[in-house]
Amino acid sequence: MRSYYPVVFIATYFCIFTNNVSANNRSGEHPWDKIFSPYSDDQSELALEKDHRWEICSRMTSSASIAAGAIYRQKNRDPKFKTPSDAADVKELLFDMYPINTETFEDQINQKIRDIAYSHWQTWTDVPYPTDVTIEKTAWNWCIKQPLKGFWELN
Repeated sequence: MRSYYPVVFIATYFCIFTNNVSANNRSGEHPWDKIFSPYSDDQSELALEKDHRWEICSRMTSSASIAAGAIYRQKNRDPKFKTPSDAADVKELLFDMYPINTETFEDQINQKIRDIAYSHWQTWTDVPYPTDVTIEKTAWNWCIKQPLKGFWELN
């Protein structure tokens, strides 16, 4: 029988995360926490492209954190409740949420989300104001350095 624990966890975490986003946005401590990018007021074409990248990179940071949280929960689940398929279920879920199948820039982002989640899952924390933002910072730093042209095709 297939375990639905990973799906339930991600759905629950996503709801909690979105509720905490508004509190985090008030602080604006990190660039990915801010409601508006520094380019929001400028209507030039370059500023609009940078604003679009900013928005996508902000979403990528939260996606990387959610993915790392799923891996963290799976790896730290009470052994008496673990099933042999838990790891496979989480991996399959991440592959479904962040597919790589069209060789587009979106696939590069999805691959990076997976890579960051698997390499930094131990730093994940579910407190509302985490002091360790390794996952988010890693995702942000990679994303914001990508050329603007890759973001043109993304919504």
